[in-house]
Amino acid sequence: HSLLGRRPLITQAITVGVLYTAGDIVAQQAVKFTSKDTTPSETQENSEPKMIEIERSLHLGAFGLLIDAPVLFQWYKWLDQKIPAKTKTAVAKKLLADQLLCTPIILGLFFPFLGVLKGYSVDQIKENIYRDFVPTVIADIVLWIPANFINFRYVPSQYR
Repeated sequence: HSLLGRRPLITQAITVGVLYTAGDIVAQQAVKFTSKDTTPSETQENSEPKMIEIERSLHLGAFGLLIDAPVLFQWYKWLDQKIPAKTKTAVAKKLLADQLLCTPIILGLFFPFLGVLKGYSVDQIKENIYRDFVPTVIADIVLWIPANFINFRYVPSQYR
């Protein structure tokens, strides 16, 4: 039996934590290499290139490991019990439920979790939520509705 079959939550949590960490490192590199804006210190001959913010990546990995994976593990189990079919109508219902019920919970945990890890005050966390919540929801919709359409329609439940 595979580890995923024997310990699905732990396996998925570790996988998500690693993917979040690695994904953030890749994203930082992509921004670094595609950014047109350079600060004067980055253009000087003696300056070091901007380094990867490993602490940021580890914070995101911790969120994936400790919050996102366990919440989504239970959410997908519940959603599949309530809407077990893979028809287009069932998938549309799952997408709607995911965006209206689960996404606000995940994002409601995301900003405070990262803020606490960064040592932010409650006011700083609130400021980040007010500033970043709507743009994050928009990005979530653009990315996750198409991805979850494929996920809900074609990926077996045990692999989500």
